[in-house]
Amino acid sequence: MRIEEKTHFIGGVGYWVKNIQVGRSSNRPTLIYLHDALGCAATWKDFPEQLCQKMQLDGIVYDRQGHGRSDAFDKTRPLDYLEREAWDTLPKLLKYFRINKKILIGHSDGASISLLYESRFCDAEAVVSMAGHVKVEPITSVGIKAAVHEFEQAFIFEKLKRYHGEKTRKLVDDWVNTWLSKEFRPWNIIKHLPNIKCPTLAIQGAVDEYATESHLWEISTQIGPNAKPVLLENCGHFPHKEKPGEVIEIITEFLKPII
Repeated sequence: MRIEEKTHFIGGVGYWVKNIQVGRSSNRPTLIYLHDALGCAATWKDFPEQLCQKMQLDGIVYDRQGHGRSDAFDKTRPLDYLEREAWDTLPKLLKYFRINKKILIGHSDGASISLLYESRFCDAEAVVSMAGHVKVEPITSVGIKAAVHEFEQAFIFEKLKRYHGEKTRKLVDDWVNTWLSKEFRPWNIIKHLPNIKCPTLAIQGAVDEYATESHLWEISTQIGPNAKPVLLENCGHFPHKEKPGEVIEIITEFLKPII
């Protein structure tokens, strides 16, 4: 396995990208990892490498603008930021790396981006959604407010700052101000899900702090027979961190017939 990490300039923006190469044939799918709202390539830890090695597939892990070591995002975050990432930024990145065959693996915000992307372009071999959200719920606000209370503790904020540097304050404020705003409450992507025809694995923890199980069942029901829902007991919002071995096995078994 060979790993290359560096900044790539795409559409005038510098994106920090980790390129995982296992040396397999180029006609096999590439795993594209999309991180959560306060995450980046580094917060995945070694999960991408483990899954790439297990699947014997190359992978791309990148920091979205405003996250990690990618360029800062200085503008006010738009309410359709997830749609913009899915329908504008991600296609540019895939084109830049000349990736045709891909499997999208998203967590939280990244899962929503993956679902939105596939609902429009319909060209992925498969989608893996972990803790994907498709609407705003009261529990979301409760979870975010609890997280904000934690961030008020200096050592928690400093931990985030190790990943995002001087971008941390804005990143947290954007997340909180967007998801707690009354303007964002109507956000809902359920209407887009029936457009997804590829095999889709939806994983959610039974005790997710930010969402009820309804997200999992909406994804499964709206996509139909090509979707497989998996509810993990005793698991919260981060299945790939809380149950990494189990999640890797679930993903591997699901994708094995596809690749």
